[in-house]
Amino acid sequence: MMKFKKSFRTLERISPKLTTKIAFQYISNPRIKKIRPFEKNVLEYAKRSNLKFKDFDIVVYEWGEGEKVVLLVHGWEGRISNFGAIIPVLIEKGYKIIGFDAPCHGNSSKGKTIFFDTSELIEIFLKKNRYDLIVTHSMGSVMTLMVMSKQLV
Repeated sequence: MMKFKKSFRTLERISPKLTTKIAFQYISNPRIKKIRPFEKNVLEYAKRSNLKFKDFDIVVYEWGEGEKVVLLVHGWEGRISNFGAIIPVLIEKGYKIIGFDAPCHGNSSKGKTIFFDTSELIEIFLKKNRYDLIVTHSMGSVMTLMVMSKQLV
């Protein structure tokens, strides 16, 4: 990784425009990481539906029947099943859980995406339901806070 950073910095000095193109290519095509066994288990008992968003088919998941509702938002290059360890705990605490795989992530359709696509999708979910709790991870936290801050203005 250190060699990559050094090479990238050198390229940036030579051609900032090319560096920008390479960086955009990298961040607009999130890597799909291998799903872990405990993640497969939690997905097996999720109720699934699909949501059409821009050019993407977004996979939406629901667990539990509780009256309190929680929204889960994963991070960049993540998937909703990354929350597999806490989903059973939230169900046990009486929550209905709603989550989704962001564009180009998990089981949602692939293509080029940017961070703002996910924030627009979060905004749709926040307008659709009232949530008692929102649990986020990594870049999902940044995108969720961005959307929520717009709603306060």
